Amino acid sequence: MGDRASIELVYPRAGNRGERSVWLYTHWGATAFPNMLNSVLEKHERWYDETYLARMIASVVFQYSGIDDSTGAGLAPEYQDGVAWQVDLGSQTVTQPGSYSDMRAAGKSYTYTEFLAAFARGDSFEYED
Repeated sequence: MGDRASIELVYPRAGNRGERSVWLYTHWGATAFPNMLNSVLEKHERWYDETYLARMIASVVFQYSGIDDSTGAGLAPEYQDGVAWQVDLGSQTVTQPGSYSDMRAAGKSYTYTEFLAAFARGDSFEYED
């Protein structure tokens, strides 16, 4: 069981060379991910520095899972399991899961500012089971 999530961190590339992604995986943090992401974005730091912002997001996910534990969270080149969140570091958008079985984030998309406002309002970031 668990509360699994795969979080895609999308990096832009110059020109038409496509994009690159790193995936974070958490076994117990799917429902807590909006709180984790909010704690990073509300600082309004490094929004334009993809490398540092990705590290900040990964750090909070790994801290939640137990930074020194050998289980609970990991890194991958592709989707692993659970709900799929996407943080596009270039366009500065967050896309929430559409359903538990989606391998790509397929729900509502927010700019970072819109995500912070929705979180502050107490909007639900639930997904379909």
